[in-house]
Amino acid sequence: MRGVLLVLGVGAMLAGTMPAAAQRGADKREERREHRRERERRDEKKGDGVGGFVLGALAVGLVAALSAKKPPVAPEPVEALPSVPIATDADAAVSACVGAVEGEGRRTFAVAQAGQVRAAAPFGEGYAVEGDVLLRSGWLDAGERRGFRCTVDAQAVRTVAIEGLVMLPPAR
Repeated sequence: MRGVLLVLGVGAMLAGTMPAAAQRGADKREERREHRRERERRDEKKGDGVGGFVLGALAVGLVAALSAKKPPVAPEPVEALPSVPIATDADAAVSACVGAVEGEGRRTFAVAQAGQVRAAAPFGEGYAVEGDVLLRSGWLDAGERRGFRCTVDAQAVRTVAIEGLVMLPPAR
């Protein structure tokens, strides 16, 4: 008896909710139809797209007409550039030595920065350069300043010596 009552109770509950569910489905279908009708009305107002095609063709024609070849214009004469100082042999020797000293310092330390160059004097066929280099184990390290000596000739840097470092053969 209990089973029958349970089945009847559940059936009554479902029967009472069916019309509401069916009504919600009908409402949604009506909303979709209304939305479709509204979209069709908007599309009818837009036209068939011929106007856009005509405007595009006019724009392309205008650009083509404006970009027609024009006669070349004669270039204006250019004034001479101001004189630029040319590096002397001593300047070139200092630059070469600074690069070599920093490279040699980086073989042992993480950071090597050439500081003041104290002298660049003629030495045999080239120059002897003396100065200071800052050697640091990292960017946050204060480092230590050491002296360096370097000799250069017309061909290459021949020797690099940094105080307190054992010099290795040149890197090849």
